[in-house]
Amino acid sequence: MKTIKIAVSIFVLLFVSGCVTLPDLTPTPREPEPTPLVMETDSLAQICKEVKTNELRANDRYEGKGLTVKGKISIIEHDRLQIDVGKVFIAVYPKNKQALKHVSMGQTITVTGVIESVFLGYYDYTLKYNPCGIRLKDATF
Repeated sequence: MKTIKIAVSIFVLLFVSGCVTLPDLTPTPREPEPTPLVMETDSLAQICKEVKTNELRANDRYEGKGLTVKGKISIIEHDRLQIDVGKVFIAVYPKNKQALKHVSMGQTITVTGVIESVFLGYYDYTLKYNPCGIRLKDATF
């Protein structure tokens, strides 16, 4: 009996001093499942109409939704490309920047990405006026 008391005392002393720990039996939390991307079904004309009516409201409506669009490449830069679809331009920021090395100016491509913002047009550096723009992030093509 005296031996058991000594063994328990030594165990308690080691446990309290941090030399012995009990195994952690709490379950490891699981990573939450990614939410599926909701694809936008409005046409580009409808999106641009919404932007012209109220740019802030249009951003609230379209931001975070997926979009697939086919257009002609008009600009390739170090981190993005631009495709033109009629009078709408799409600034495309690819998920993998290496993909930019495999496309060419004037090439027609189909792009799928997440709408980061929609906005009224501007003159790009070629002085071409684009009345409506959409910025896509995490794009693939």
